Amino acid sequence: CLSSQNMLAARAAAGALRSTSRVATAGLRVNPVFQNTRLFASVPTTAERVVHVTFCTDAGERLRVPAIVGQSVFEVAVQNKVVIGDAFTCHVVLDPDSYAVHPPPKDEEMNELAQLTEVERKPTSRIASYLQLVADVPETTCALGDVRDYSVP
Repeated sequence: CLSSQNMLAARAAAGALRSTSRVATAGLRVNPVFQNTRLFASVPTTAERVVHVTFCTDAGERLRVPAIVGQSVFEVAVQNKVVIGDAFTCHVVLDPDSYAVHPPPKDEEMNELAQLTEVERKPTSRIASYLQLVADVPETTCALGDVRDYSVP
């Protein structure tokens, strides 16, 4: 429970906000104490940050999994037990639509791709640990090539 001093301070703070923000009630009954306070409706929810990654194999298998904006494709693969290689050899080939909408690879990623000699590079090749998921791209589709499961000796 709030003490009377804290309650007065809260009301004073609410009064100070009256000139800077208003709550649109849209016909709802609002407690008068909170009527002129700020709502945090602009804070993104997890649902607003969910995107999807579809992993495809040469055998035609497809696995579509949810992911959170900011994760790398490598993190999503590991989280969903998709064998993709280690963090620097996790070569994936994006479908042309996915490749076109993702930000282009940076120089560091291009250098890592150039050093991958055991895989056949394609024009849409990326390294999964460098490929960050962004909100502008709700669906990313990538093909997995031949990878060695490094967890098995």
